[in-house]
Amino acid sequence: DYRELVDLRTIVDFDDVNHVTCTPEPTDGFGNEVPADVSEAAQSVDVLVRFGFGFLVGDVLNAPTHGTLSFHHGDFRKYRWRPAGFWEFLHDEEEVGITLQRLNDKLDAGEVVVEKTSRIDDCDTWQAIKHRLFTESSSMLAEGIQQLSREEFTPTQLTDIGSMYTRPAALDYLRYLWKNTTGRL
Repeated sequence: DYRELVDLRTIVDFDDVNHVTCTPEPTDGFGNEVPADVSEAAQSVDVLVRFGFGFLVGDVLNAPTHGTLSFHHGDFRKYRWRPAGFWEFLHDEEEVGITLQRLNDKLDAGEVVVEKTSRIDDCDTWQAIKHRLFTESSSMLAEGIQQLSREEFTPTQLTDIGSMYTRPAALDYLRYLWKNTTGRL
């Protein structure tokens, strides 16, 4: 969904950007690591951006000058992990948080580079909330890179992170189906 809404080529001229596509490998523990040659290459860049796979661990997080950035489509203080916007929909939240974070080795607890909220009380479906999240976050990457390039900027370390939410259990999924069909619980 996100790739359909945000084409990075509209932010930067990709002809002049050195980019590497890789397939992260699951670790023995929790998370995914990129190949060693990618981590090594990352030492010569200003910033990396993680798109499209799960939790990232390893040397690559701190290899670039300004670290590795990633979006969190949800409010860290309430809903950590996934799925994006699902729990806000199920819990009838009026707004949702969106964060561009500099990753560290803790799940959904990176440093905040850019943060904003968006109203979702007019969204009738989870799909509408996801669309809102991805649309609203499209400008945050450029803003975050501008922030990181300012010498006086210091990202904020979150101290009040919320509960871990994962894939819905059967009862939650039934509640979702009912609400998505009827518009209420």
